[in-house]
Amino acid sequence: MLRSARILTLIAALGLSACDLLEQPDASGRCQGMVGQTSVDGELAADSEFHRDDGHFGSEATFLNLSTASGALRIYAHLEDMPSEATVGTHPLVPLNGLVDTWQISQPMGAPALSAGSFTLTAADRELIAGSFEMDFADGSKASCEFSVPRDMSLDTDD
Repeated sequence: MLRSARILTLIAALGLSACDLLEQPDASGRCQGMVGQTSVDGELAADSEFHRDDGHFGSEATFLNLSTASGALRIYAHLEDMPSEATVGTHPLVPLNGLVDTWQISQPMGAPALSAGSFTLTAADRELIAGSFEMDFADGSKASCEFSVPRDMSLDTDD
């Protein structure tokens, strides 16, 4: 009886360990500055993520969703390629002519026009991207963020 109790305990422990391995890590990072009259100071929302956009003919792009925990800043971006070591580096946000082909600020509503900015990947693989971005706006406001964001495979698109 003691032996079967040990076996059940071992099986339960292994099951819990396997569940921990399957859990997606939370996003982390921090933003600071102003977008127009709105302060975006604060932690990145834990559910910020990126996922694959599997296009035709084998091309892979990326949807990136970033927001602060307070909801003061929400950004939707589309990258023309799946993040990898080859995409590590700094990419312009103005004009959008490189890795980043869409950069939309949905919060705060009525954000001033982006006059300058950069998007930097410091680490990138198929599971996690890390980096920062800086934004300068037409009204003189500025904001920047650092991020480490996991891939949410449940949102990946397929051909």
